[in-house]
Amino acid sequence: ALIQEFASWKPAVESENIPGLGRYFAARDKKFEIVELRDQANRSFIDSVAGDGMGGWTDQGANNSLEGTPWGRHESLGIPFEFIRVDENANRTCLVMYGTHLPSAARRVDGIVVGRQVAALYFLHVAAWSDVAEGTEIMHYIAHYSDGGTIKIPIRNGVEIADWWSSKRQVGEARRAWFNGEQRSLFLIFYHRLGFPR
Repeated sequence: ALIQEFASWKPAVESENIPGLGRYFAARDKKFEIVELRDQANRSFIDSVAGDGMGGWTDQGANNSLEGTPWGRHESLGIPFEFIRVDENANRTCLVMYGTHLPSAARRVDGIVVGRQVAALYFLHVAAWSDVAEGTEIMHYIAHYSDGGTIKIPIRNGVEIADWWSSKRQVGEARRAWFNGEQRSLFLIFYHRLGFPR
C-alpha cells in the first residue's frame, strides 16, 4: 500500500457547505493511505467490444467506456487516489460488480486489506443503470475488524452514489471527483460513522 502525507493540505472544497462531510474536508495536515486494489481489480475502464461478456467497464463498447482516466497518483477534492495503470495490471484497472445489466460481473469482492486503524474511509465509485428509486440500497461495503466484528456500509442510489452519466457536482452525500471529456464521472464519498479507530 502507498502512504502519502500532506504537510500543507488545502482541500479544493474547503469553503463549500457539504452536508455530513464539511468538517473532514476542512481539516488540515491529514495522513492518507491508499488501499491497494490491484489484486481485486477485475476490468478495465475501457471496453472495445459491446456485449461480449468480457468487459471492460459496462461492456457497452468503445462508444460507452470511461475514456480518459488518468493513471498514477492524483488528488480528487483534496483526497489522494491512485488510478491503476492498465499496462501494469493485465488490463485490470477497476472493480465492476454484478447488476441486472451485467450478469457476468462479480457478485462480491473479498480480501481488500486496510490493515490499520483509520478515522475514515474514502470511496471513489459510481453506478451504472441506476434507475431505481432514490434512497434504494444498490450495494454495500463490509468493514471487518481485527476483533472479528463487522460493519455494513450501505450505498444508496442518489445518496452515497450516482450514475456515471451524471454531470451534477453533488448527488446526496456523493461529490463529483473526476470526469472526462464526455462528462462521464466518478464520485467520492467517505464514511466516518463506523466507530473508527477500533
